Amino acid sequence: MQAVVGSRLDAVVEHPQSTIAAALLTGQRTDIPKQTKEEFRASGLAHLLAVSGYNVTLVANMLLALTKTWLGKRTQTVLVLAGITLFVLGTGASAAVVRAGIMGGLATYALQGGRPTRALRILLLAAVLMTLLNPRVLIFDVGFQLSIAATGSILVLGRPLLKLLGKIPEILGLRENLATSLAATIGTAPLLAYTFGLLPLLGVLSNVLAVPLVPLIMLFGSIAAGLVGTPLAGVFGWSVSVLVEILERIASLGAKIPQISTNSLASIVVLFVSTALFLLILGINRMGKRGTVKELLV
Repeated sequence: MQAVVGSRLDAVVEHPQSTIAAALLTGQRTDIPKQTKEEFRASGLAHLLAVSGYNVTLVANMLLALTKTWLGKRTQTVLVLAGITLFVLGTGASAAVVRAGIMGGLATYALQGGRPTRALRILLLAAVLMTLLNPRVLIFDVGFQLSIAATGSILVLGRPLLKLLGKIPEILGLRENLATSLAATIGTAPLLAYTFGLLPLLGVLSNVLAVPLVPLIMLFGSIAAGLVGTPLAGVFGWSVSVLVEILERIASLGAKIPQISTNSLASIVVLFVSTALFLLILGINRMGKRGTVKELLV
């Protein structure tokens, strides 16, 4: 599937924009120019080129929206689970995609069945299942580790950060994207510092600007690939080229901002700072619910 989608995108989307569109749709990154990959990594946008939970969520939400009015819950659940499975297999079934697929499938089943569930428990179950299937991912797969850390942090800090950022306008999902990016940054910073020895200074800003473009590129790219050979394919292909070029420019500008170089001691500092921010955000959120600092400490 990766090769087929890539070749069809090449037919209607300009190169090298077609390679980035293919990466967003299928996770295929081998044809992306080395300099482009480096710019995405340096600007904190490398995760966009690897299919993950965000893409699986888009697939599940789209299928739910399309089938909500004409299918029963049971049939709808089966269809969404089948769609997630096909998407995971079609994108190469990397650790991050499998984790996202398992979590998305469990969440869909639980929510559609009317069963009360907690997203963190689903994430834990997904992590345990993947570790049982392949114990090596727990230690040697950095992508798996980053995926779990980012998802867990978003689940815990996402809502509190949305409240703290309440004064930011919700234009084009700006507030939600900022909250998500901040949460993921806090959760993954220690692991990035320890594993790669570098931290993008303004990765959050790059994500806020870039993330809203991803669903549009995926949607228009899917349509363009499906309509190859028709006049409409060229229209959607041109739209994908423009959107991807904007995405590239965001990555290029972000890559020019200096990065923090970290050693073992600095990584420990990053860990403590991230933990402190994590607890502070949760504390402020809880204090807002309970009213006083004294109650917060109870």
